[in-house]
Amino acid sequence: MTDDEEANLMLDMMNNPGMTSEMISNNLVDLFIAGLDSTAMALTFLFYQLARSPDKQEKLFDEIRDHIPVSGHIQEDVLFHLPYLKACLKESLRLVFPVSIGSTRILNKDIQLLGYNIPKGCIVAGGNSVIGKDPTYFHHPKEFLPERWLRTGQTHIHGFAQLPFGFGPRDCIGKRFAEMEVYICVAKIVRNYRITLPEGLTDIQYIYQTFATPEKPFSLHLQHRSTG
Repeated sequence: MTDDEEANLMLDMMNNPGMTSEMISNNLVDLFIAGLDSTAMALTFLFYQLARSPDKQEKLFDEIRDHIPVSGHIQEDVLFHLPYLKACLKESLRLVFPVSIGSTRILNKDIQLLGYNIPKGCIVAGGNSVIGKDPTYFHHPKEFLPERWLRTGQTHIHGFAQLPFGFGPRDCIGKRFAEMEVYICVAKIVRNYRITLPEGLTDIQYIYQTFATPEKPFSLHLQHRSTG
């Protein structure tokens, strides 16, 4: 039973005469795999990076403490005042790029790129997972340095060096929603807990399935903060 006044995605799709059972199934698969799994993995790696960089985590906590309450709702406009939180997400996505290749396009016309003739129909991949670790574009590429994304950090980052959500009219339709989920979740956790690594865990390996995924399960420790 559902409340008729409550928004219901499943009922909306079922009541739409233009939606077939296959289309509904495909949409739900996209929602759970692309929408949930991708965000869960982004959170996993960001929490890991914060745990292994306690100085960065404390800097993030200082920013969050000034704007986020210990409990209760987070107002949307508050997120505009959390540049370091956004920088932490960008840096984590740079270190562990969410997909194996990056933005991929099939050319609809012949082009010339850096002196190479590339014919129509060829697949061109951006290779952002490699570019993100290239010292040509990022100084100290192996380090977790959220500061590089702040105006006071690295002087210039090429606009196409980091595209975790793609680019243009075919970029990720869930980008804003995913980012909002991550910001709220991280703000709530870091506001109330200190994240640490279990003894002996210094590095995690990851593999690409649909998205970057830890090769083996691992745990993180949460210590309640006493700071109000």
